Amino acid sequence: MCSSGRYEVGEEATISIDAPGADSDSPVEGDIVMTRPDGSVYKQHARLTSPKNRIKIGDDDEPTFMATGRYRLTFQQDAAHPLAAPIDIAVNIDRLTEVLSELIVEYKAKTRFTKPRANGHLQWKQYGGIYEHPWQKDHEIEVVIEEPGEAFKTAWKQYEEQGVLQVIQKNYVRLREGADTTMAAWTSEGRIIVLRATDLAKFDPKFIARFFARYPSDLKP
Repeated sequence: MCSSGRYEVGEEATISIDAPGADSDSPVEGDIVMTRPDGSVYKQHARLTSPKNRIKIGDDDEPTFMATGRYRLTFQQDAAHPLAAPIDIAVNIDRLTEVLSELIVEYKAKTRFTKPRANGHLQWKQYGGIYEHPWQKDHEIEVVIEEPGEAFKTAWKQYEEQGVLQVIQKNYVRLREGADTTMAAWTSEGRIIVLRATDLAKFDPKFIARFFARYPSDLKP
């Protein structure tokens, strides 16, 4: 059993497990057990149907790594019968918390995530979360912040081509209002900031003001 890549807080993990002789008629079944740095345990059933298998750990609502530290993963039938040698994954970077810190006011994070993005040989990270209004039901705002570096023009192009240029709290944004989703996107010192909600009324002025205070828009008319 081995992992692919280095991970940050908020990312999902993918591991490779070899199962010689396994196929759809003779699968190998067991549990992937992950022990987090705080000692809590996450268990996920796995059914291996080929000699080489790639398994994603966790799901979109619960990314694998939500704190720095060392994570131990084992693949076993039970505690006394390991099916593969355990592996340790060290997560040392928490850029997600740095990027989103002190921006959310009273909103509670329903989920937070870090996702890798790539264009050709260029790679960068996307940091985000879905935040719930402190007391209003069905009132959520999705936040995505990208730090594309050399890939900035490519990454921004998909947003630049959407919506129209509008002013919100004295900042220019690309605003697109659709039937189910309203999006506001802008750039700030090499970053791309995107907010999404079901409609414009869901963009809480206090919520947005905190983002503009830290990431003022570079967009011009």
